Amino acid sequence: MYERRTNEKTFTVRSAYSGADRRTTISTRDFEELADPFSGLSNEKLLIYALPGLQKIAAGSDPEAKEWLHSILDKAKDTPEKRALLVTLTKKP
Repeated sequence: MYERRTNEKTFTVRSAYSGADRRTTISTRDFEELADPFSGLSNEKLLIYALPGLQKIAAGSDPEAKEWLHSILDKAKDTPEKRALLVTLTKKP
């Protein structure tokens, strides 16, 4: 959520959420990092915020998407999110 006071010309981030349901808040600093493609945000932090979508890919049936996800996970350090995705990727239907 952005806000702008009447005497200001620019908007500032007031609060941010990691999902459309607005149940889980994230810090405004993390949101600004996510919004800036040049911020150098770590793969590990991206895994946290993208986890719901990545879980769908890992559980899905698209081999190209799964291969892409595997390549991303190869570049990430060991985290609980990475381990969970790897388990889901290796499950047999």
